[in-house]
Amino acid sequence: MATWQEEYKWVVVKAAVALMAALVVGWVVLLPRFERLAGLRARIHDLEIQVERQALVLPEYTRMRAQLEEQLGETLPVPPPEPVPADALETLPEDMIRMARQSGLEVLDVVVSPGSLHSGQGRMMMQCVVQGDLSNFKAMYRELGSRPYLDRVDRVEMRAAPSGTEFFMELWVLLSEQRRAGAGQ
Repeated sequence: MATWQEEYKWVVVKAAVALMAALVVGWVVLLPRFERLAGLRARIHDLEIQVERQALVLPEYTRMRAQLEEQLGETLPVPPPEPVPADALETLPEDMIRMARQSGLEVLDVVVSPGSLHSGQGRMMMQCVVQGDLSNFKAMYRELGSRPYLDRVDRVEMRAAPSGTEFFMELWVLLSEQRRAGAGQ
């Protein structure tokens, strides 16, 4: 029979093993959950700061947006779409050149892409390169937007050139009939 000291020793060893097992389980199971909770608390705090900032900026943003909508409603009338008649296709580049010159821009290139007619969607692509300053380009762009045959502008690029700023536009023009490149020749 074991003495009380040996039994006490075994009880202490078992208690120490149980305590170590509890610590290991806690470290493996509970520590990641506490870390996740701490991460969530940090994210919640960051989101609260963002909400406070947005609450401070919202009245000014709303005022500016209303002002912008008023200005856009007044200055950019968009006509209903109206396709270009087939007999007026050859005047499109001249019209683009006239618009650019009236806006104070120098025309570097205007290209009508007959290959875009292969899609058969009743549209034709044009590319235009002009040179001048931004305010004159904005005037030309507004004038272009008032044209009823403009379907959409796909791309506008601005690049610095030795003799000034160049603006590149890629736009689509509505056609009155679906045509194919090379048709009618």
